[in-house]
Amino acid sequence: MSSEWLAKQGAYSRVQAVANKVAELIRKGDKEFVICNFAPPDIVGLTCVYEAAVEAISATDNAITSRRFTSPVRKRRVTSGYILLITADMGTQIGDLKKLNFTVDKKDGEEEGALCDVAPTVLDITGWPKPEGKEDRSLVPPARLAHDEVNKEAN
Repeated sequence: MSSEWLAKQGAYSRVQAVANKVAELIRKGDKEFVICNFAPPDIVGLTCVYEAAVEAISATDNAITSRRFTSPVRKRRVTSGYILLITADMGTQIGDLKKLNFTVDKKDGEEEGALCDVAPTVLDITGWPKPEGKEDRSLVPPARLAHDEVNKEAN
């Protein structure tokens, strides 16, 4: 399976359309929470065709760094404190089957997150309750959570 074959199948072409749809939802501002999976890097990465994985990642990077995507995100960030989290499931394309680079305001010396930390982090950011018995950790610094809580009470 070659990267040319994957490109012909449209493996990369839909990523911009997905980014555009997410940007539209963010621009409208009527959704409290938007979650999106940009599948090409993951799906194409499973083929073990390095060039194809690079193309899929590049297409995704281009989509999420385009002005059409970043403008509404930046505007929402300023007007309503919108937070954008971007992650991937793991680093198989670079040979690491267990690592997930997921950080929130990471400082030097802090441990990076893992896949199990994504849900608690999202729950902390949204203020939604956490299920009891979960031992996963949020990556949002405690001081930031306290600051956000004070701001909520003030409004």
